[in-house]
Amino acid sequence: MRMESLALSVCAALCLCVPIQAQNATWTASGSPVIATLSGGPWLLQEGGPYTETNGATTAGGPVTGSTPYCSAGVPISNQPVNSFQPFYFPFIYGRGLNLQGYFDYRPRNVNEALAAATTSDGGKTWSFQQQVENLTSFCPNTDTNGATGNDDGLGHPYVLQLSGGYILYMLDRRNGWVDSSGMIVHTLTPKASGPLYGLPAASEFSPPTGNIITQWNFEYTGGSSSSPTPNIGSGTATALGMTNSYANVANNYTGSTNKDDITGTTGGTNPDPNAMAWRIRGTTKNNGGASGPGWNTLAPQYSQGAQFMVSTAGHQNIVFEFDWYTTAQAPRDLQAEYTTDGSTWTKVGPLYVAPIGGGYYPQIIINFPALGITAVNNNANFGVRLVSAYDPTYTGAGSPTYTGATLIADGNTGAGTPTPYNNASGNWRFDEVNVLGTPTSTNTIKFPTRTTGLINPDGILAAVPNSYPFKILYVSKTLNGDYAFNSSQQCTAVSGYPAANHDVDQIRLATSRDGITWTDGGTVNGLNDPTTVSAHAVRYMAPNGSLVKLSTGAWGLFFGGGNCLDGDSDGFHAIMYAESSDLANWTVYNGIDNPIASVSPTTDPANSSLTIPANTPVIGATQD
Repeated sequence: MRMESLALSVCAALCLCVPIQAQNATWTASGSPVIATLSGGPWLLQEGGPYTETNGATTAGGPVTGSTPYCSAGVPISNQPVNSFQPFYFPFIYGRGLNLQGYFDYRPRNVNEALAAATTSDGGKTWSFQQQVENLTSFCPNTDTNGATGNDDGLGHPYVLQLSGGYILYMLDRRNGWVDSSGMIVHTLTPKASGPLYGLPAASEFSPPTGNIITQWNFEYTGGSSSSPTPNIGSGTATALGMTNSYANVANNYTGSTNKDDITGTTGGTNPDPNAMAWRIRGTTKNNGGASGPGWNTLAPQYSQGAQFMVSTAGHQNIVFEFDWYTTAQAPRDLQAEYTTDGSTWTKVGPLYVAPIGGGYYPQIIINFPALGITAVNNNANFGVRLVSAYDPTYTGAGSPTYTGATLIADGNTGAGTPTPYNNASGNWRFDEVNVLGTPTSTNTIKFPTRTTGLINPDGILAAVPNSYPFKILYVSKTLNGDYAFNSSQQCTAVSGYPAANHDVDQIRLATSRDGITWTDGGTVNGLNDPTTVSAHAVRYMAPNGSLVKLSTGAWGLFFGGGNCLDGDSDGFHAIMYAESSDLANWTVYNGIDNPIASVSPTTDPANSSLTIPANTPVIGATQD
């Protein structure tokens, strides 16, 4: 099967891509579709061309047949050097603007299957390969048919959900006897700039384990006051430190500050949602005669300003503390973590974290206590961590406060040798995805569930509902060969000139979870597809990959892939379509198979030769091969 990735750009008509003001959004193309390319990475279909498919079967240009075969001397070859971005299936992509991170199901037919990652800085037109892991096999076949040893049935349909201070990666186990009947495979994922699939094995074995959440603050759905936000998971206290003070600032003519921390929108950290929130640590001046000041001050003793998190680890061991740290350009430059086992005595742990000039985001700093040999934090009711500003006496570069003789102008501090942080007392720190992890003391090793429970025949996650807790998803439930239980009039049948009929049944269902593993099914949704339709103009099948957007009206918009009986495949790749809902359960499709966002090449309706599918030109313009 030949599948190409397209870089598409659409926007709301007459809105120039600003927030949509009315339900039933009308979409227009802001540019022509471009076949995406990939530099680096594994063998690509274009190298095996020319590629021909007839009635669903490869007849020329397969992985082994072609100018550059998949294997050379028994070893898979690499992409040489830039080619069309195929065969990569079911992309999960996130990011902001033109900078995107993608996870893909790499599947050269009958050869191998693997999870791959790539990145783009131009909105999806050109991609750079990063990693390939979870390879099903290293076997190199000699022919395209590859009968008994065909190996395109590994782990696929990737979806990444932000959770537990990092990410959870879901994949479909496509092996016979497991596909669409067992739960989704679950991996913990800690993306890094050089390795977005960091920690996953190269082979198709399941991932290394990690800890369970004891307490988490994600600051998205928290109660309590902003000065002491309530955890969204577990129990504990979060407290701002040192923002109420009486320190002077001679240059800015104010004395003292009171606490004024809050929860505010902050993007760029672990949570990829553009509406992500974080806890901002700052203060405000007590007097009205001078300029506004935020509470941070170089006169404050080091380790006295920042944030404190207290969490009982009673009944748990293997303690790990995780957090996102953001600092503005004018905030303290250096952060030191400290921990306590008695609630009052604090001990430094880990290195001094130094922010870049101009500030920036440090996502998922991890303090692994068992790796450091620190066991006193286990099973401890008085455990806590503080994240506090520190002074670095070695720093004299850009951003350092100015000295005149023996006087530090920024804060009135004296002494030419006084150590100073990178700040001028007008910035702030922000924290997000603060997690305390551990395992029950009754267990000896850290374990993490390897499959979801509660999802009914999951084929993959269609979309996660942003800013939801408990976490809520739309997922594709697929029953293999399920339409044999239907009336014959509701079964797909073979049509001459088209692929063989497919008899799977797709349902779109809602589900919720508090941990990302154990799910509660919320039933089927209405309006997106009809698993009983045999019409070439209706959606029978849906793909487990989509984009869910919140409209300014409060309604939801959904871009999704779908297909019909003529495709001979239940993976729903015929068209990209669009629907809306006010409650996530009842949907209206506005851009269907006959007026899609994008579509495969038009075909003639076997039931009415005067009709084509699609009946209208797609939003992006021309249909695609």
